[in-house]
Amino acid sequence: MGLKNQPEFENETNDVAETITQEQEMTTTTKDAGASAALAIAKAATGGAVAAHRPATKLVLAFSEKNAVFDVSTVESLAIALPRIKGEQGSLFQGDVDLGESIQFDIVSISPRWVIGTGEDDKEAKEYFRVSYDNETISGEGGSVAAYMESLKAQGFDKANKSPYLDIFGFVTWSDKKGAVDPESRELSCLQCSKTSMGAFTAFATTRGLLESQGIAKPLDLIEVHAEKRASGTNKYTNFSFKAPTQKK
Repeated sequence: MGLKNQPEFENETNDVAETITQEQEMTTTTKDAGASAALAIAKAATGGAVAAHRPATKLVLAFSEKNAVFDVSTVESLAIALPRIKGEQGSLFQGDVDLGESIQFDIVSISPRWVIGTGEDDKEAKEYFRVSYDNETISGEGGSVAAYMESLKAQGFDKANKSPYLDIFGFVTWSDKKGAVDPESRELSCLQCSKTSMGAFTAFATTRGLLESQGIAKPLDLIEVHAEKRASGTNKYTNFSFKAPTQKK
């Protein structure tokens, strides 16, 4: 069975197309909002004047100790074997099982992933779809990501692109649809985050890191994940948001 036909790659081309659409919609807004927010923060800190430059302090993001607990070879093996949790239709789905609008998730390991494709949403796209777990090497083939991107361009795929994802490995301990999961019945799964969901997780980890550094919050392993339904014209998609866990029955 070829790499692109393995279970880990099913429906991935649709995920890539969704990510591209979301990126196009968010690029201008994000840049404008980011610049405005940065200026507002600077003015607030100085009573109206823009703050003078000073060296950045080192911030330790929450969950940093979970990064790369599983090495690349382990992640490649798990990607084929484990169920993946995706956001669809405003719910979290573990395979074909609807978990509802929210879950509580015990984080074990966090890994980046890059998906490379033609940038087109058609049948041919699946043939050219590839994955990398280090942003340098094509998983399962060993070729260079940069060289593969160049080959796609040379074949006339002008929209060829590389999109970042985040894979968060862990255990569902509670879900909106099924309630608490018995510890002995918990199954290691992969929470698959697109670029926009990855940004939401980074924002959450940054906030928690600041709170933890100030002694306001304690480090977490367990998080709460919510499926957020989004729409732009006829395009509908689901993003994840992340919170500290709340008490569940």
